Amino acid sequence: MFGGVFVFIHRNARLALAVGIVTAGVSAASVIGWITAPV
Repeated sequence: MFGGVFVFIHRNARLALAVGIVTAGVSAASVIGWITAPV
């Protein structure tokens, strides 16, 4: 299963990188939002 995932990522490196960056950005924004949000 993981082998197939790695092959997919290798063949779609740019797409995977873009998705990773977007995911990381959204996650960071969510964390910052939770930290800075008034309780």
